[in-house]
Amino acid sequence: MIVAFHDSKIWLLEITNISRDAMYIHAGLFTFITVQIFTRGRFGDKRMLFTVIGLSFIGEIVDFLYVYENGGRYDYWQSMRDIIDTLIWPVILTVGPRLNLIRT
Repeated sequence: MIVAFHDSKIWLLEITNISRDAMYIHAGLFTFITVQIFTRGRFGDKRMLFTVIGLSFIGEIVDFLYVYENGGRYDYWQSMRDIIDTLIWPVILTVGPRLNLIRT
């Protein structure tokens, strides 16, 4: 499962020809909107943000396990960057309505 997850990320990067950062930004937004659709939540609902946070940490744990199994060196700063990239839009779409910056 760990190798399949890693290989699917590499495959996505190759077929879309986007940067790694852009992939994480899109993944965070896609996850947030998918959770919103299934839970019928509203922008500003913290549950959707917490779901994205949880999934991003799970993804980074899987990345860590992949590197560990293959004897590589894990880059913690890149991992933090991936989490931040994933959370950019979900945080904006959660905090924005609460501060009346985004009207829903």
